[in-house]
Amino acid sequence: LRAPTPSAAAELAVPERSGDREILAKLVRRLERTMELRLQDSSRTLEKLQEEWVFTHPERLWENAGQTLDTLCRNLEQAGTRRLEERQQKLDLLAAKLGALDPYGVLRRGYTITENAQGRAVRQPSDLHPGDTLVTRFAQGAVVSQVETVKEGTE
Repeated sequence: LRAPTPSAAAELAVPERSGDREILAKLVRRLERTMELRLQDSSRTLEKLQEEWVFTHPERLWENAGQTLDTLCRNLEQAGTRRLEERQQKLDLLAAKLGALDPYGVLRRGYTITENAQGRAVRQPSDLHPGDTLVTRFAQGAVVSQVETVKEGTE
């Protein structure tokens, strides 16, 4: 650019700043309005949240938790009782089976158990020889005897 005078050249080289100040002032006012609107929105949101039942009646949170805890306790107690009853039934069944296998139970029904001198049950005649000592156990006591003769078969 050409300027007729040094003053005119200075005016051409340096832009006028008065318009910039106006733009800056408008931006500041716009920013202030936006911030004010955001603060108002945030305040309204906060007020709505403060009116929620969680904040106005926080004890209600514990009411439901207490009911849930009571229900869980009842369920646990019932489950424990059922489990205990099942275990008791199983124990009774096992005790009955064990009782059926109890050799002294057989003796109480009128049978005897014959053992050799080493205390082992005699199961067949071939386990015995003449002169062997036997112990015959009854429900109420025992008898010691000696083998005279061994007879095998179904006689």
